[in-house]
Amino acid sequence: MGSKIEYVDSSHLYATNYVRNSKAIGVLWAIFTICYAIISVVAFVTPEWIGDLETEYPRKFGLWQICRADEAVEDCKGRLDDFFSINGLVFKIATVLVGLAVALALFTICAMLLFFFCQSTTVFHICGWLQLLSDMETLTTFPEKNKCPKVCTDIGAFKKAEKSPEQVKEEIKEAEDAKAKAAEDQKGGADEGKETEQLEPKPGAEHYFEIKPGPDGKVDWTPLAGMTGTRPKVNKYSISRYSLNEWRHHNESVLDPSVITESNIIDYNAKTAMMQAFGTVDKQQNDNNERLKQKAKDLYRWKVEVERACKAITEEVELLEIERQRLKGASRVLMLPESISRECLDLRSNRYEPDLVSDLAEQELIKEMNLVSEVRATLKSTLEKIEEQMLINKAAKHRIEYDWCDKSMAYDTETLNIGLNTKTNTILFKPGSTRFGEFSAPLEYWEYFCRENVQNCEAARQKSADLRGSLNAILVNGGRKLRTQADKTDIILAETVAITQELCTKLEETLRNTLQKIADMESLIGELQNSIRKMDAAMKLAQTRLDNRNTFRCHGESVRDQPHLGLIEEVKKIHETVTSLLGQLKKAEKVRKELCEKRIALEKDIASKRKTLNIDRDRCGMVRSHYPSALELAGY
Repeated sequence: MGSKIEYVDSSHLYATNYVRNSKAIGVLWAIFTICYAIISVVAFVTPEWIGDLETEYPRKFGLWQICRADEAVEDCKGRLDDFFSINGLVFKIATVLVGLAVALALFTICAMLLFFFCQSTTVFHICGWLQLLSDMETLTTFPEKNKCPKVCTDIGAFKKAEKSPEQVKEEIKEAEDAKAKAAEDQKGGADEGKETEQLEPKPGAEHYFEIKPGPDGKVDWTPLAGMTGTRPKVNKYSISRYSLNEWRHHNESVLDPSVITESNIIDYNAKTAMMQAFGTVDKQQNDNNERLKQKAKDLYRWKVEVERACKAITEEVELLEIERQRLKGASRVLMLPESISRECLDLRSNRYEPDLVSDLAEQELIKEMNLVSEVRATLKSTLEKIEEQMLINKAAKHRIEYDWCDKSMAYDTETLNIGLNTKTNTILFKPGSTRFGEFSAPLEYWEYFCRENVQNCEAARQKSADLRGSLNAILVNGGRKLRTQADKTDIILAETVAITQELCTKLEETLRNTLQKIADMESLIGELQNSIRKMDAAMKLAQTRLDNRNTFRCHGESVRDQPHLGLIEEVKKIHETVTSLLGQLKKAEKVRKELCEKRIALEKDIASKRKTLNIDRDRCGMVRSHYPSALELAGY
């Protein structure tokens, strides 16, 4: 007798297949019923759908209308709205029956809606009977000739045959006898013309019967078939290619009952074997009830132990998963300090060259980066240990759950087997079940296996609990170290900003003094230039006087008197004065140039200091304001 799990699976499979198949059959039935109703409606409402006006009997007729063509004029009789105009009582009866069949087909489609309100079996019965009645009413044929000769004459090309199949067989037999008799008559004169025939040449291919192609343009038989006449020729009215004997042989091969007989034999043998198997199973059932009860008690005891261990390892997996998510959260938060330190170093690398020094702030930022790397490595190794332990826990959980599932299924199977008897209507035939399992083991190994599973699960749970205890200390210490280093870096960075601010103030004051000196020097240069221009007028006056005296005093009047000597002395003094003023002007311009260069250097240095202040105080300060707290770094 099969186990409970096999029975449950079989019953569930049977119920599932029944529901699925009933729905599929219902859908297919509805589709085919709709198609059948459409065909019935078309056949019912179409006036004429059989016949041809171009044949020997130019007629067309349907269920309730007949049309004739006389001298290119089509005459139709019968209307659906005028029932008494239908030609013949038989056609009237057929019209009424087909109309009822159409109504029943449509009603069957409407009855399909009962699937939403009734059981599928009831709906199948109702729809089946309705459709059966509709089919029976649809199977109304046209009348025989002896009952309505006038109507049968109007059928035209679909006129009935004048001879029965028996008469056709007799005529074929008579024709074969006549051929045999003619062959015997010709055999007597064969000896007389033997010598003449030996002198005649052997006929060639042109002497054989002509083989005509079929309607598709192909010749499907040999010249011998054309000579013997075993296959009929194809004419314009027929497409037959086989003889009557071949047709009969084909029908006999199709109707051969050997396969059906063999299937009946196989069905009988299979049913007999199943009955014998049921008898054997029922005989062994009473002897195994006590053994099954004892086995069920043992299974229940171990099932409780395994269930307790399974619950404990499940809780441990959930707790370890929470700690793993916390550790992953701390690792994600650790990306923020690393990004902040790297961003500050990148920003400080954009300082101008005079301030691009490795100061204390930069050293602290580098220490912070190294500390973040150390903490990240610690968290990464811890995460690897946790994930490895998680795999161990899940494997232990999977094993203990698998064991619990096996024990539950085995316990349910044993309880089911205990409750079964020979009068149970759910027992099934299970061929091949009288054997040991493929991987069956001794009872001692089963006890050892159950105990070992519980012990291994408890060991994995204890190891996981110890790892969770060490994780909190790692996260708290790492967060505290990072927060301490961050505070130290902020202090050093603030001191650097203060020093840079003080230096920038001094540079600005020096720049103001330099600008004042440049302004004073430019005023002095202007005064010197004005003085030199004034000396030019005095030089022009003295040189003009000397030129007049040298030019316009003639002969004895051109003497070296005191006025002339005084004018020469005046020109000499003016020249010395101008030379001295030009020297002072040159020195003043040189000093002004140096002051301008110093001004440019001061302005560049001030711009450098201001950019350094902007980087250290504003940008780095703004970035470092988002530094996470110790709790966030610990994963909370």
